[in-house]
Amino acid sequence: MYLNNLSQGDKVQWHGYIWNRLSIPNYRFIIWLATLDKLKTRFRLHRMGIATDCSCPICGIQLETVAHLFFECTYSVECGTAVMKWLAFSHCKSGLNALLRWVHRTASSEFRRRVAYTATAAAIVYHVWKARNSCIWQLQVPSIQKLVKDIQGDVKYRVQHLISKKVSSSDLLWFHSL
Repeated sequence: MYLNNLSQGDKVQWHGYIWNRLSIPNYRFIIWLATLDKLKTRFRLHRMGIATDCSCPICGIQLETVAHLFFECTYSVECGTAVMKWLAFSHCKSGLNALLRWVHRTASSEFRRRVAYTATAAAIVYHVWKARNSCIWQLQVPSIQKLVKDIQGDVKYRVQHLISKKVSSSDLLWFHSL
């Protein structure tokens, strides 16, 4: 009876990008909230009547929305570009869903696709959100180099410990060259 009364949620295409074993669980949660546009940004808090300042705490130029924080703010754009360059992908796209679709289409193998959009995209979102919180609570913005280094370390460590024996030798070479 209970199961019959449950409403079926919307089917989404991105669930595999987020709920996978290559992403660290904390990162999965933050990217899930970001994908749903449910992170407590200053703009959302302002709409709820909680915050008075809506500006991005990192750049101070635009409203702090999920779209701005992760794909328009110069800080996150530079971070995303550096990480994509590290992965040998060309450029960050203009939104989280656009980035995930783009990586899915352009990655040359399933392993590279999974490393890029499951582990790395989640790490970028998590670390930018963490930097945003550090900016608000400690009044410090970590350098882009530090952020990129942290993302690289987290992704390499996580993937290295979960790597399958079925991964091709060319993909292993690619991964170990990172």
